[in-house]
Amino acid sequence: MLSKDEKVICSHQLEYIQGYSLNNRPTYQQFNSSILLDKYHPLTLEHIFEQLKSHKNAKIIFDSKENDKTKILSKIVENAKNNNFDIFDKMIVQIYSEKNYQNIKSDVNLSQFKEFWYTNYVSNLLPSTINAIFADKKDVSTYVMNKQFWLFFTQLGMKTNKHIAVHTINDMESVKFLEQKGVDLIFKDYF
Repeated sequence: MLSKDEKVICSHQLEYIQGYSLNNRPTYQQFNSSILLDKYHPLTLEHIFEQLKSHKNAKIIFDSKENDKTKILSKIVENAKNNNFDIFDKMIVQIYSEKNYQNIKSDVNLSQFKEFWYTNYVSNLLPSTINAIFADKKDVSTYVMNKQFWLFFTQLGMKTNKHIAVHTINDMESVKFLEQKGVDLIFKDYF
């Protein structure tokens, strides 16, 4: 997300830092000098780039609830260039709508991203609609949805050339069930 001074900060939820929220964002310096959950130091983009360089098979998922995803992605791309880092192969861009996808693909600075995951988190489109929109988009590799929508996929007997990911499943019984049914990826809150 963006800090109060419009720099990229790496945080899934600002509420982990006492006194901050989406409506009361810290500056870049305030965020980077804060302690998360009373014990963790936040990561900067530079730290993430270093980790991605060190771990050749690692990727990072761009998961932003910001309204203007192209603005924050542009800042990430600019920062990566300044750090001599090719972010396009290492970042999976999570999208929440066809419009998100079209906006990113139509931006000449962002069109080089190679992998997108459509997440049925905001729109709750039916699986048949999702597949109709993205089936022919080769760079949209994965559909991410909750367990109920995935079950609807299977009940329709739908075939797709995409990976299927399910969020957020923490009980092992459901994890085992979904693995047996062929789900490719399961989001968990903990290991």
